[in-house]
Amino acid sequence: MTDEVPESTRRYVRENREDLEYILKHGSSVELRAYAGALLIRGLSDPEVDQVIDELQEGREALQ
Repeated sequence: MTDEVPESTRRYVRENREDLEYILKHGSSVELRAYAGALLIRGLSDPEVDQVIDELQEGREALQ
């Protein structure tokens, strides 16, 4: 098995990033949030994933 991410997955994430981030941040289903997070992790570059993680941590801190 290869660790290569298909270009179709990367393209889907690029085209739907805002929706995936919204689901990850505000979704009511843990399962759907996990799928959105997995797609973002697989489809984005490392710096972009780090940006999403930073945004989630900032939001978490704001709620505390």
